[in-house]
Amino acid sequence: MSTKDDGVDRQYKCTIHLALPSAQCAQHLRDVISVDKEISDKVVKTISVVKSDEVVEDEEPSEARV
Repeated sequence: MSTKDDGVDRQYKCTIHLALPSAQCAQHLRDVISVDKEISDKVVKTISVVKSDEVVEDEEPSEARV
């Protein structure tokens, strides 16, 4: 699965859940990550802010390949 026009095959997916003390902190983190060019150039990311009781876990964790 190539996600960009550079022809690089990106086979890995990672989900990270961060517990933050407030919605304001979550929004601040989202704003900072959304404009970070260093991260943006290397990964495709989807960011959403949800309450902890709305978090849906993946059915099966993915295996890390080395």
